[in-house]
Amino acid sequence: MIVADHWLWRLGATQWAAAARAELDAAHRHVAQRRTAIAHCRRAAGMAMNAMLVAWSEHPDAPGAAALEIRWGRSYVEHLARLAAGDRGPLGVEAVALAAAILAPAMSAPPLVTLGARAHADVTTLLEITTRFVGQCVATLVEPSAV
Repeated sequence: MIVADHWLWRLGATQWAAAARAELDAAHRHVAQRRTAIAHCRRAAGMAMNAMLVAWSEHPDAPGAAALEIRWGRSYVEHLARLAAGDRGPLGVEAVALAAAILAPAMSAPPLVTLGARAHADVTTLLEITTRFVGQCVATLVEPSAV
């Protein structure tokens, strides 16, 4: 479905998925900068959801463009919050918990900073969670039955 000048359809599903992977790569490069890494993870998840929404919109039983925007919101935080609240659309049950986990970390550093081998452990865990989440969204692009 192409809707002229609509934010969601400015890219196709595979282009949104590629943008999500680029954000994940950026998050990996910035793991030592907590705020930057978390922002990249959340953007990656949101872009992966955009890929899923574009793919879903092409399914005959999908809601229309206006309904998708009303239901899922425009920003990646709105997408993730809706999913974390339990509205999973064509995604699997695990996606709900993953979305909640992506939104959970505070952008600011915790009061106690861990040094050594455990430094940045929470950001590394977030990267793993986000990678799984992006994979689930991208799976809806290649498995039509999932959409």
